[in-house]
Amino acid sequence: ASTENICAAVGLSAALKQAADSRDESTSNMNKLRNILADHLFNACPDIHINGSLKDRLPGNLPLSIPGVDDQTLLPLLDLNGIEASAGSACMAGSYVESHVLKAIGAPDRNGALRLTLGPDTTAAEIEEAVARIGRVIRSLQGKS
Repeated sequence: ASTENICAAVGLSAALKQAADSRDESTSNMNKLRNILADHLFNACPDIHINGSLKDRLPGNLPLSIPGVDDQTLLPLLDLNGIEASAGSACMAGSYVESHVLKAIGAPDRNGALRLTLGPDTTAAEIEEAVARIGRVIRSLQGKS
């Protein structure tokens, strides 16, 4: 009902082309960083469990279960330590009922679920710092300081 925003359409087209052109490299990099994150978290807290397959997932997604840790206690403590994370599955965000997604992929249970995600600008140094902070919080909640 008005003049089309040609500048926005051209900008969107350029952004989509750039994203498509760099998709393989970006996916490979996020897979590598996600695997580094998982490996370092296992070293910091060996009883962490990956929910679902490490291979067959979105490249920047790492859903975990942490025995002996309540996610409603974990998330605020992580936030206080500068870590943005979620509990459960994305489709159940904000809900405190058991996630049908976690149940379908064989997660132990929702309590202690933690979902970490990476972005295209995430660095290895940020992962190292995040692992140190996450490990401290988890070990303190498990009484293993």
